[in-house]
Amino acid sequence: MATLQEIITALVSRVPENKPVPKGFEPVVGIEDLEPETEPDTIGVAEGQSFIIEYVDGAGSFSRRPITVFDLVQSKTGYLSLRAKCHVRKKTRMFRIDRIRCCIDYDGEVHDDIPAFMHETFGTSMTGLVQPAPASLEVRPLGVRHEAVLFAALMRSDGSIHDLEIKRAVDFLSPSAAGAGVSVEEAERLLNKYLRRLLPTKSAIERALEHVRAMDPSAQMGFFSVCVAIVDADNRRAPEEIALINDMAEEILGVPVM
Repeated sequence: MATLQEIITALVSRVPENKPVPKGFEPVVGIEDLEPETEPDTIGVAEGQSFIIEYVDGAGSFSRRPITVFDLVQSKTGYLSLRAKCHVRKKTRMFRIDRIRCCIDYDGEVHDDIPAFMHETFGTSMTGLVQPAPASLEVRPLGVRHEAVLFAALMRSDGSIHDLEIKRAVDFLSPSAAGAGVSVEEAERLLNKYLRRLLPTKSAIERALEHVRAMDPSAQMGFFSVCVAIVDADNRRAPEEIALINDMAEEILGVPVM
């Protein structure tokens, strides 16, 4: 039986480093933003939301980069930034939100209303994104991020995500997300985008598995039932998917489920 750490390693290894960049949005990298990285106060967790940004640094240099966001941080000067892995530089970088000109999904959809995109993706307030932010700025959680992280890792384990897999996950998650202050319809829309943008990080998977371990037994069984439904949604049980589900179930429930 795989250990928890082996399960985490397996899940992380099957999440791609980044996604294929859509034609017409190839990365362009200018001078690095030389603004010093002041020690930030973490105000939210992004769990690996991934997209492309067009960015103008403090020197006025333009770049286009695929990034995976770890969290949102507020510098000592008050500006809200994305702390993210730049897949061009292969390093963690800070990107001030007020310097992002547009965000591009991997399906090619362009978002040039940055406050609206940040609100949709991270639940941030619509204010304080283009000027020093108030200290009270918070990220509104959807309330389902731990389960969503594991569903996303599972869906990506065979190298692709099927629309029906997304639907199974959204159907399960949307009632809880709606309890976070949005309608069911809005929760479904946000979750669809959230799951497609999600490339879970190691720390996100670790937190998610500990969350499932802490559930009561009936909730754990419900979670694994959805995992099985997600795998079966595309009428194909990939060996990688079965192995991951059973490893998680044996670690948490003590028995395999597939």
